[in-house]
Amino acid sequence: MTPYELCNSCDWDIDRDVDGSDLAFFADAYALGSPKADLNNDGSVDADDVAVFAAEFGRANYPILEFVEDFEDGVPDNWVDDGSGVWSVENGVYKMIGNSPAENMVRFSYYDGNFSDFIYQVVVKRTQGNLDSLHGMYFRGDGTLQNRYAFVIQSNGYYLVGKVVNGTPILLIPSTYSGTIKQGYDVWNTLKVICCGSTIRFYINDMCVNCIVDSEFSSGKVGVQDAEVPDTNNITHFDNVELFTLPDGL
Repeated sequence: MTPYELCNSCDWDIDRDVDGSDLAFFADAYALGSPKADLNNDGSVDADDVAVFAAEFGRANYPILEFVEDFEDGVPDNWVDDGSGVWSVENGVYKMIGNSPAENMVRFSYYDGNFSDFIYQVVVKRTQGNLDSLHGMYFRGDGTLQNRYAFVIQSNGYYLVGKVVNGTPILLIPSTYSGTIKQGYDVWNTLKVICCGSTIRFYINDMCVNCIVDSEFSSGKVGVQDAEVPDTNNITHFDNVELFTLPDGL
């Protein structure tokens, strides 16, 4: 089953064609490396296909790569953390080392830029601590925990989506089991969101697991987050963070 079939309920692209009337679908297919985006039929999905799309369909405003961060240079370039002192770069990963607060606490760090419509990806794994703790991505936030969306997973196979509005948490997708999540310690999971206006699609390991329409936040910062549970000494690694912006008016 393809990611598109899993997202039939989203009704994002009924005809499943990659064409000039649905740039968002091309951006999706291209981001996933889907054969549907292999427009020059050379067996690979790459920049040549973007060029074909722009030329054949007359659209020059295709997805633009804004940043890629693999942390291999040993520093979190252009990242701002929450000031808790638990964030560091080590061995090519962005690491959160919990310090066991007296109560549950969300740790976060964001890339210092504002984005509206985009494809955003984070690779994450739990290496120590409570497998039930939530870890994943922060997006369309204001640089605080008071206003943001969050897409997070548990290492026991569950994910959820929520938002915080002026400090009030609101659950958008309740805790849901997904067989696409690789469970346990020291296993990487790739999370991705595609935001086009009020439509937000969620992917785990390149499979679409859900889709919502919510207009609370139209732009903001993107980042990573971890919910630390007392006395568990959580350690979480983040890597290979990337963001493509999408043109306006999709």
